[in-house]
Amino acid sequence: MQNVLKILRIMAMCVSFFVSDICFAAPLKFCTTSWIPYTTCEKDQVSGTQTDKIRKIASDLKYDIVISCLPWKRCLKEVKDGRYTAAFAVSFNEERAQYMYYSKEPLQVVDYVFVVSKSYKGKWSSSKNLRDLPQPIGAPYGWSVAKMLAEEPNAPRLDTSGSDDSVNFQKLIKGRIKGIIIEANVARSLIKKHHAENIVKILDPPYIDKKHYHIGFSKEWFGNQKNSGVIRGEFDTGLKTSK
Repeated sequence: MQNVLKILRIMAMCVSFFVSDICFAAPLKFCTTSWIPYTTCEKDQVSGTQTDKIRKIASDLKYDIVISCLPWKRCLKEVKDGRYTAAFAVSFNEERAQYMYYSKEPLQVVDYVFVVSKSYKGKWSSSKNLRDLPQPIGAPYGWSVAKMLAEEPNAPRLDTSGSDDSVNFQKLIKGRIKGIIIEANVARSLIKKHHAENIVKILDPPYIDKKHYHIGFSKEWFGNQKNSGVIRGEFDTGLKTSK
């Protein structure tokens, strides 16, 4: 019965197409980028808590899925152009909403914090003034949090040359930048991994409390908005039941 349902789903997605890869049961194609511990990219292997959750949902829905690790800007471009089914984990903005269906259910809810040298004696905890932070602050290139920081009225000086959190953390502990903006659990993971407890510290309070991240489904995947919209709905059900 399950195989029959899978065949019917594929046939329905072929409607209005004379020839399409989906008719040959092409797998769903998701892309992501390194975001330890949520996503870990090692050679051709992609793992991590978010990746595991997505694979489990796809398996429960009887979909074959291929997950690729790409530079984040390229991942978004591939989804925009319809070459990938979806990207994760994606925060909401109006530009992306033009070419993505966002999952209604979040994939992850996180906090963003600043990590600085242990020697920092500034007033962030009391003032929450971005100008009180040591500068420059490393923020990953192309990530929404970098754009958010840059648009603040009292924005700190940013270094966006790093491609991801791991690169920025290495630059911080080597003294090449003075601080980084980073998700709280990612910060704890990197501090532990690099035995950096006596080198850096996490500032309290968080810069962003409870930021939602989603799966973003391409509106152009196979040139049919209904297809990716239907898949988004199926994954929403999976995300809701996986809480």
